[in-house]
Amino acid sequence: MSKTSRPRVYVRVRPLSKTEEKNGDTIAFNVEGKGSQTDTLVCKKDGEPIRTRFDKAFGPQTTQQEMFDHIGKEVVDSLASGYNASVFAYGQTGSGKTYTMEGDLSNKEAHGLTPRLLTSVFARLKTDPNVSELVARMSYVQIYQEKIQDLLNERRQLDIHMDRNGAYIAQGATWTEITGMEHAMRVYHDSSKLRATNATEMNLVSSRSHAIMMIHLQWDEPQLPGLQAQLNLIDLAGSEKLYQSGATGEVMKEAIAINKSLSALGNVVSKLVDAAKYPDRRVHVPYKDSKLTYLLQSSLGGQNLVHFILAMGASSTYQTESLATIEFGKRALQLVLRPVRNPIDYKRLEEMEMMIEKMRNHIKNLEEELKNKPQGGMVPEAAVAPDTNAFLHINTLHQEGEKPIVCPQNEGSALKRALENELILSVQNMGSPSEQDRLKLFCQLCPDLKKTFRELGGLGKLTAEDLQEKVKGTKC
Repeated sequence: MSKTSRPRVYVRVRPLSKTEEKNGDTIAFNVEGKGSQTDTLVCKKDGEPIRTRFDKAFGPQTTQQEMFDHIGKEVVDSLASGYNASVFAYGQTGSGKTYTMEGDLSNKEAHGLTPRLLTSVFARLKTDPNVSELVARMSYVQIYQEKIQDLLNERRQLDIHMDRNGAYIAQGATWTEITGMEHAMRVYHDSSKLRATNATEMNLVSSRSHAIMMIHLQWDEPQLPGLQAQLNLIDLAGSEKLYQSGATGEVMKEAIAINKSLSALGNVVSKLVDAAKYPDRRVHVPYKDSKLTYLLQSSLGGQNLVHFILAMGASSTYQTESLATIEFGKRALQLVLRPVRNPIDYKRLEEMEMMIEKMRNHIKNLEEELKNKPQGGMVPEAAVAPDTNAFLHINTLHQEGEKPIVCPQNEGSALKRALENELILSVQNMGSPSEQDRLKLFCQLCPDLKKTFRELGGLGKLTAEDLQEKVKGTKC
């Protein structure tokens, strides 16, 4: 991934609702482009078309699958490479943000970005032969009237703190281990019942809080144990005009808190753009003006790969709010990102190093036992690796008194040649404890070979070439 990048900004125009059609609303927004490469949003204002380019403009007929096909691959690729990714759904209330992110979970064709991304991420990592020990955990919080609440733990209040990596997190948030998309969506569905919603004149089921779903992934690769990445899915509450939504009482308080936090988000984006344009100036970025920007500081500050999805209605009734959404998207396009690949989890690396050290000690103990055992001693069959039992059984004489095994003395015998081949094969594949046990057994069968091993510096320094040269002159 390049050293510097910018957010991907998309716009999705929903069709007129039945209410809007009934009220005789006209279409004020549409998309245009060449073929399927629609990247321009067209707004009719005072009879003149205003064109704004984005990474992609999705028209009213766009399907959920088409949305995912364009956005999903880059998100999944960045996660699989060890980068964090954040996806924001931004727009006016009733513009289709939750439908874009969640969709209709009862209809697979209508699944939104969240279930489709989870399906793709798990499919990618679980089918990669280089990936092992995959662990996925999920957290889900909401910001309601400037309070951070844990939706996986009965809306328990949380505070923001900086972790040891310098990222701002909701301290004490519940993290649940998940096994796949279906499991994650069950947890999501159950916890979403606790998310604050209310009815307004613009939306019968209006989200009254910002919801942040976090999926943390950790896995091992052959040369990189403890790789990790995090996917943040942010469904923002929609901005609204009080006279249009008809909000009163508690609903009005919710709307004021939502508008205030979205205004803070816009200010943070503007200041970040200024900081990128004028690197010699000292620009204060007001992250702490809102819990939303404070918690998402790592995403907005440029360390993640960020995708903004601007949701808006085609109706001319809400043209002012839609134009404000477009202005936010234009500022977001000017942000400068410097995605940072996550460091490996050194705790996981330490665990693997301890395991390796334990195996080394085990080999050392076996060498000591081998050194102190009398030559020609009997080796119990149970101590031999299972895959060598068939070979050894033909040379074992089951007689009374458990007499020691005596190898033939003829160097040209078939047994000697078989031992030579087995020993060379063992050295070439000396990575597993069973191969070490096999070498130990052969040392006991042929005492002179044990002396050869010690002369070469121990089992760890043996090579197939060394053994091939030495074993020819060794008596068994």
